[in-house]
Amino acid sequence: MHNKNAPWQSYWKDTSFDTFGARFSEGNPIADVLARKLSSVSLQNCHPTSILDLGCGKGDHFQWLKDVMRHDRTENIEITGVDAALPNTSLDAHTRIITDNFEALVNVKRAALEFDAAFALYAAEYGDFCKLLKALKAVAIKPLDCVFMMHTPDSVITTKTKHTLSFYQLLLDKSTDSALRALKKSHDIKKFEMHALAKINSIVQLKQPELMHDLQLVVQRLQKLFSAVDLQYKDEHARGIVTYFDQLKMHVLRLEQQLKAAKNSATLLTELQNQSYEVSVDERLNNEFGEIGRLIHFVLVP
Repeated sequence: MHNKNAPWQSYWKDTSFDTFGARFSEGNPIADVLARKLSSVSLQNCHPTSILDLGCGKGDHFQWLKDVMRHDRTENIEITGVDAALPNTSLDAHTRIITDNFEALVNVKRAALEFDAAFALYAAEYGDFCKLLKALKAVAIKPLDCVFMMHTPDSVITTKTKHTLSFYQLLLDKSTDSALRALKKSHDIKKFEMHALAKINSIVQLKQPELMHDLQLVVQRLQKLFSAVDLQYKDEHARGIVTYFDQLKMHVLRLEQQLKAAKNSATLLTELQNQSYEVSVDERLNNEFGEIGRLIHFVLVP
């Protein structure tokens, strides 16, 4: 059984896949819609100066979050991100990442920090809401604004995930596993290249447009891997190809987690009702492509 954090550790190590990176705030259709909505949310702590960011990744969206939440351009906002897949990191004097599981927040609790708001961008739904609320209560020194943007079963992101998984199920089948095992033993890159080309052609012949974007990305990467082969270093090149396919398999695990998480957004409302919390905002957000997720705001009282 895989450690559920392992796919995300891989995610931040390799650069083969899209992330919420430095471009998140530059005309990103999700960021733009979310920023407009956040600006209209009435927070109890109306001028938050300390934010806890759950499942923050590398924190590339921190500056965007500061810009959205900051009322006075001269004030500093402290952001403490938590992510179980990353090491403790101090990004600057006002921003840090703590290695922690957001269902427990043990290390955050030890740090004895005080927060005005807790934010999660496509992260909270990956956990158990009962455990998460309990963990947030344990670190809440005062009433805590909680703002979660979550995946939903009907979003365009989830639809794209389903298409991508369909593509990888075709690419990473038993025949490809067998070809990879042979490559590990023989380092016969040409033989594996022939297998990969045949597999790609078989997918093209299906004439399913929804598979073509992911197919193109893989083809571009394989072209680079195969064209770079130097027979003097074929063992090293073979290992590079195997590593790439290992990354793809980790990507599949992440996509499977996302589909499962997308089903969880509705259960947060049930848990909040069970614990008698009033939900201030519960809204499905949309951009020009369709639904992008569900925004929920509530105030957690310690």
